[in-house]
Amino acid sequence: MAEESEKDEDVSRPSIYLSYLNEAENAVAPIRDRLTVIGFKVYPTPPPPGSAWTRWVRGQVNDADVVVVLLTGNYFSGDGVLLELAEALDSEKKIIPVLLESGAAIPAVLRGYQSVVLSGRADSDDYLNPLLEALSVNEPPVDRVSEIGQIEAQERLLRRETEEQARSIEEVHRQDRDKLADASLTSTAFASGTMIGMALGGPISAVVGGIVAAGISAAIAAAKKRRSKSESSVDSPSPTGAPHDA
Repeated sequence: MAEESEKDEDVSRPSIYLSYLNEAENAVAPIRDRLTVIGFKVYPTPPPPGSAWTRWVRGQVNDADVVVVLLTGNYFSGDGVLLELAEALDSEKKIIPVLLESGAAIPAVLRGYQSVVLSGRADSDDYLNPLLEALSVNEPPVDRVSEIGQIEAQERLLRRETEEQARSIEEVHRQDRDKLADASLTSTAFASGTMIGMALGGPISAVVGGIVAAGISAAIAAAKKRRSKSESSVDSPSPTGAPHDA
């Protein structure tokens, strides 16, 4: 009788969607019945014949004010509860995770929500008190702005790391191109020296001429590199507060 009078006194109770695995029906039935007697509108209700189940579930989740997630150890083994939970998160519903058994745990996706534990006999007067207290508290919404800021910071860090890797790869490719160009120049010089030596004095002179020409070519290439580095060093600005040496 006390429950019925409580129902009459407060007709503005939030509607509730109970998300649970079908295997937990025996544990959920007393909770659903008690909430209904107290005066809560409880979803889900059976879908009309011929209705699309997915659309029906989404509609009922959106119609509810609060989604109560009744967690058992194997809660995430059902496709239906995943759809219900995804819809609740997408629609930014108030969510209350409820632990029904000792083997259950709060999944990472729900750790930002205040959870409750139901323990003892389901038919006892105070069994639902933790859940009823949670239903009466207007919790602040999840800080989406903070979450978005964290995601953007991670994206910026990833972008910087990607750019640094790209620059490193480009530097390796540039060094490989320089080595290939030097090898090509040396090979060309050796071939030219060999032809000149052959024309002037035969095979021995050809080999000597090729080696000398290749050596000269390599020396010229090395001198160009040193000059390029020297010019780059002179052109680069000095650090703040540290003038170039006279």
